[in-house]
Amino acid sequence: MKKEDWIKIGALVGVATAVGIVGHIWLKKQRESEAVAAAAIASELKPIVKTQKQHKEKGADLEDSKPKRSLFPIKLGDQGDHITQVQAHLLKHHGWEKVKMGTYDTATQNRVKRFWKVDQITEEVYKEWIKKKVKLK
Repeated sequence: MKKEDWIKIGALVGVATAVGIVGHIWLKKQRESEAVAAAAIASELKPIVKTQKQHKEKGADLEDSKPKRSLFPIKLGDQGDHITQVQAHLLKHHGWEKVKMGTYDTATQNRVKRFWKVDQITEEVYKEWIKKKVKLK
């Protein structure tokens, strides 16, 4: 091969590498902005808390309203801060689009299986992955 051919090949490899690096940086910024947007949406959600007076007005006692169960293992449809922490961890470390924060749905379950390599979240698994709680603004 001629010297000119080697120069052309080197230039093409350099351009391809530069395009790859720029694309990687752009995708990383996109994921970060999506995570920030999802966290902002989650912070706007406010839990609805009924007072004891409101329950009694409807003829229901707080004790009889819903049986209490342990937070773990997490099941589909579960809601709460512990679910938000799982989703925030997934957002931070793996990115995500259009997340419904605070509810353990099939999308969250699939991502837990994919990235955490577990079928269900027990208390031990939760403590292993969630070392420090994330504060959502």
